[in-house]
Amino acid sequence: MEAITSDDELGKVRMAAMNAFLADYPAGLMEGRYMNAALPFLPFPTGDFDLALCSHLLFLYSQQLDEEFHHASLLELCRVAKEVRVFPPLALGGARSPYLEGSVEMLRTAGHNVSIQRVNYEFQRGACEMLRIQRADS
Repeated sequence: MEAITSDDELGKVRMAAMNAFLADYPAGLMEGRYMNAALPFLPFPTGDFDLALCSHLLFLYSQQLDEEFHHASLLELCRVAKEVRVFPPLALGGARSPYLEGSVEMLRTAGHNVSIQRVNYEFQRGACEMLRIQRADS
């Protein structure tokens, strides 16, 4: 992916992504590709997915969503998917989330393989890592 070089370009990229989603949403909803669900409880069977992605929710909203919500949500994502990726591990404002270390420790205690990996994508300044979790039994 090429770097976004200006605020104007960023706006165009975001608008194009939003328009693509909105154009697909009605058909996707009818086909069952989109459904309403909310963390920390998901309506899927255990191990139903190979990969779960969580982008710009967990960790980002550390002031709005407490540590208990983060832990329950991460465990739920691990329940439904063999691998979970969370991007970015930053709170609003760009600092590491205060819940990251405790979440990593909690996940490792639960037996999961946890790492923080660099990514070749920086949507916001300093957001170039993701939390990667591989479920204990996969």
